[in-house]
Amino acid sequence: MKKPLLLTSLLFLTTGLGVTSPTLTLKAETPAVIAQVAQNSPPPANPAQSEIELIDPGIQPRQELRFIPAANTRQTTKITMKTKMAGSIDGQVMPAIDFPPVAMTMEAIVKEIDANGDTHIEVSYSQVEIAANSSFPANVIEAMRSQLEKVKGLKMSYTIDSQGKTKDLKVEFPDNIDPNIKQFLQPMLNSLEQLSASPMPSIPVGIGGKWRVTTPVPPVGLPIEQMDVFYELVSWENNVVTLKVSTDVQGDPNASHNFNFPGMPPGMEMNIKSMAIQSTGTLTGRLDRILPDIGNISVTSNMEFTIKDPKSNQESQINMKSSIDMTMESQ
Repeated sequence: MKKPLLLTSLLFLTTGLGVTSPTLTLKAETPAVIAQVAQNSPPPANPAQSEIELIDPGIQPRQELRFIPAANTRQTTKITMKTKMAGSIDGQVMPAIDFPPVAMTMEAIVKEIDANGDTHIEVSYSQVEIAANSSFPANVIEAMRSQLEKVKGLKMSYTIDSQGKTKDLKVEFPDNIDPNIKQFLQPMLNSLEQLSASPMPSIPVGIGGKWRVTTPVPPVGLPIEQMDVFYELVSWENNVVTLKVSTDVQGDPNASHNFNFPGMPPGMEMNIKSMAIQSTGTLTGRLDRILPDIGNISVTSNMEFTIKDPKSNQESQINMKSSIDMTMESQ
């Protein structure tokens, strides 16, 4: 098994759970790996709902935060991620890895707005780039580029109400997407709409207002049952809003079980023993636009897991620490 490549994939999966994606306007979006779901999947039988808890309404004056884009609004957003990773295998310290920056470009358009304020949006990934890095193994860069290239051409359409809640999500995958990825993401789809609940409170808030969005995490083998995202209204002027965003996710070892990651050899067993993810950042954007104008998010994660080889019956203990700095800018 190519452990470095597997660990790289796990890094993007686990730290992605702590990233607030700019896919939807100023809201806590589904992690990228969860958002890339298979088509034509069945709806959830008993979906678990996300909850919004107001912690502090903030100072006066207070207003309702509402999403009010105009029809035919278009935006192009570039997201750049810089990733670092360090860890150990069976107590042997691995050299720290400074991954080459990855840049992804998204195109978004408001297709239609209903009388009740529901906004129909289409998003597509038009470009994926990996910066050159002479200190990084060329074969691993090519493997990363090959996988990320498959994201290019992925399209999503969905509807958002005035509070930002997502519904009627549809995903169109490129023809060359790996079927194993689809199979892996299948159970995540059943909770997708609940994972993308709006962070906007139903009552008016002012500067300094704080609230928490608690979202159940689908049972996919991670020792995490829910995610709490905290928001603080930093400024609001001329319809431009700045939010401070943070998460603090602690995995429950008792909830851990075998984790079937795509690309693992048949019979290979992986079990996550512990996980912790923290993120902080800010998002700034207009409530009449689709995506934030600018944003930055920093994510750190710590994970301990084992991998058992069915041929040798040997089990490896792996500890991994990682960080991602993500910036976004819209035109």
